[in-house]
Amino acid sequence: MKRPRTYTPRRWATDATELMRASPRLLAIYGRARVERALRERLMVAVSRANACGGCTRVHEAWALRAGVSADELEQIGAGELAGMPAEEQAAIVYATALAESGFGPIPDDAGALADAHLDRERQLDIEAIARLMTFANLSVNSLRALSVGISRTRVPAGVGPRR
Repeated sequence: MKRPRTYTPRRWATDATELMRASPRLLAIYGRARVERALRERLMVAVSRANACGGCTRVHEAWALRAGVSADELEQIGAGELAGMPAEEQAAIVYATALAESGFGPIPDDAGALADAHLDRERQLDIEAIARLMTFANLSVNSLRALSVGISRTRVPAGVGPRR
């Protein structure tokens, strides 16, 4: 598995701001089911894998199964073998993954071309919002985990700390 991606404080603040800007869109996506549950879960599994967040990946794989995604599809997403999926879903997964991997900067030309060929602009913005939400959760979890591991490995010199 890849090394888990984590936040710097500045990047966390930037992503939190972008996520707040996306909140009306996310409300429509989740609250009004503008993006189907199974597709949302496929995207969240793909993005969690891209961000190397094992805990989020496991949770969203379980939720994806409950949403009707097959174990074979989850395996295909994990292997990056999307050929058996409808073109729109392939494009959405490739686009969401590319956005997460690029830190929402420029994405590879082939990922952009695939998104442009199969997703209208509104759908691309929906996919981006889902990828932002999942990336924010993934990198926050990964950062907290890395911090807690770092703290637990820190040795406190004898005589330092609270008196008893």
